[in-house]
Amino acid sequence: MAEKRWEAVAAEIERRGAKLAQDEPLPRERELACELGVSRATVRRALAALREKGVVESVRGRGTFYRPHAEKGPWSLPAFSTTEMAEVPGAPVVARVLRLRRVTAPRVICDWLELEHGAEAWEIQRLRSRGDQPVSLELAYVPVAVCDDLNAEELAGSLYRVLAEKAGREAVSSHQRVSPATLDEREAGLLGASPGSPALRVLNTTYDKDSRPFEASLALLPGATSWLDIHLGPNGDRVRRRV
Repeated sequence: MAEKRWEAVAAEIERRGAKLAQDEPLPRERELACELGVSRATVRRALAALREKGVVESVRGRGTFYRPHAEKGPWSLPAFSTTEMAEVPGAPVVARVLRLRRVTAPRVICDWLELEHGAEAWEIQRLRSRGDQPVSLELAYVPVAVCDDLNAEELAGSLYRVLAEKAGREAVSSHQRVSPATLDEREAGLLGASPGSPALRVLNTTYDKDSRPFEASLALLPGATSWLDIHLGPNGDRVRRRV
């Protein structure tokens, strides 16, 4: 295998997927790991990369499918996220960590994440930007029991990628609640808007392949420059956001 084993595994999964019928799922993680002689964690990392690339889709209850022609524009998002932007050459979306601390999780977060009240969680506030343009202000909570080691430097990229690599918790599905909002003075200042400007408020709970919640977040998206395009169909949901 190459130095980055998951990259070689991803290439092999793509090669095998191209030979499958349109509605034929890929082998399950355990089978792929056995056939390729790697760990399940390596297979998960490879599949996560292929999802970000837009060539595979996981459909809850049905499996993972090779979708080489799935729409994947510069602002496409996996179905479990309305805040993770795929990067394209010359247009990376990066995050600036405004706050990272361990806290007693608020009761509502404990309810969303099925934690006992009083459980400890990471509180992560980040401002995501493309170049000089802010695209979202996010507040996320991750149980310390899921991952007890996070640092600001690694959170400049994908939080889901970090949790997949460090905790083996791969984001497979989510429950999202989208509502209108207005920006207060601080939020507007960070997002480059005027106080009172319209925004989209997205509450999100993320689940792994065993339907266990492991991350809850609130994102504010500037309403004047954002839209959500949601496709509902038999092959799963796709959500796109554009700035």
